[in-house]
Amino acid sequence: MMSLPPERICPTLDNLLYNASYRTYTLTGLIRVDPLMATIFSTTVGGQAQSIVGPD
Repeated sequence: MMSLPPERICPTLDNLLYNASYRTYTLTGLIRVDPLMATIFSTTVGGQAQSIVGPD
């Protein structure tokens, strides 16, 4: 009974689990990266604004 490899027993379920985990990973990745990019962007813009205003 167990001579078949696991991916040949239920490929549909395997694909569904893979797609679900990939989407979840992408979603959490976007949620985690977005604040990081916002912080980097605001820090960069803030640094440029300070360097422009500083000499005056």
